[in-house]
Amino acid sequence: MKDHAERFARVARGWDEAAEGYDAYFVPRFAPWVEAAVEAVTTSEPPEGPVLVPCCGTFPELDGPFALMKDVLGRHMPPGDGSWEERLTAALTAAGAAVERDERVPYPMSHVDAPTVFDAYVRSGPLRALATARGEVFVDRLREEFLSRAPAGEWQHRPHARLIVAHRR
Repeated sequence: MKDHAERFARVARGWDEAAEGYDAYFVPRFAPWVEAAVEAVTTSEPPEGPVLVPCCGTFPELDGPFALMKDVLGRHMPPGDGSWEERLTAALTAAGAAVERDERVPYPMSHVDAPTVFDAYVRSGPLRALATARGEVFVDRLREEFLSRAPAGEWQHRPHARLIVAHRR
């Protein structure tokens, strides 16, 4: 039981350490999608019961630094199973929902440079746990490959995320 408590404390401490960086780097960049999702469910009277607005998935678009990161990771790890996204609307319909909207929403995003993107990913973003688990040598190898393939200077792109609005029938 003591080992479990120590592990839990380490994980909690890791999230606490990452939160400030995540809030500073990722939250402002993804804010347009959060606002679009909230607007989509608040333009009319919300339905009875809970309203869930998921705003982030794994590699929501195939351009910019996120696509490059996915490609670089794919050279060092087995691919993840992204087929769940293709089953979302069918699952909603099977659960008795009526899908009102299902679209890809793009917004502009910019990054100071590739090293800043990579460091944010590793220190306070989606690669933090992997970086901690695999260690500095692994992270250094990823960083080298990512930076060698990334453009120099400011990085601008128009990522998109899927917006689904469904109502209970």
